[in-house]
Amino acid sequence: AKIAALQTQFQQNVMKDEETYEIVLTREDMSGCPEGLIEAAKQAAIERKKRENEYVITLSRSLVEPFLTFSDRRDLRQQAFDAWTRRGELSSDRDNIKIAEEILSFDSSKPGSMIASPLVSTNVKIEWQRRPETS
Repeated sequence: AKIAALQTQFQQNVMKDEETYEIVLTREDMSGCPEGLIEAAKQAAIERKKRENEYVITLSRSLVEPFLTFSDRRDLRQQAFDAWTRRGELSSDRDNIKIAEEILSFDSSKPGSMIASPLVSTNVKIEWQRRPETS
């Protein structure tokens, strides 16, 4: 039950950051992006009640991934990527690092342990290795 609660909290932290984080851009900042992405960023800006000449990239996969792929602005791609990889810990009241450490501390050899999943282990290791402070 404890690991399930931790996994739920972890995912809720990620979802909260996906809902709330935004990069507010101008049309010029969208250089290199296809029209469909520009229109989606404009719609996100309207939904978030931004000014008429503003566009928004959120951490929703449908916005951030194409932005990372097509944007001509390396600095903005870096900003978006950094936020994307830190989902779940962008606010001081959410700390997925502590939650991940606690999840990983469970003995994966015990019956019913969900951490034994190779996908979970691989994803956590990849994300963990991206962090300079953990190297």
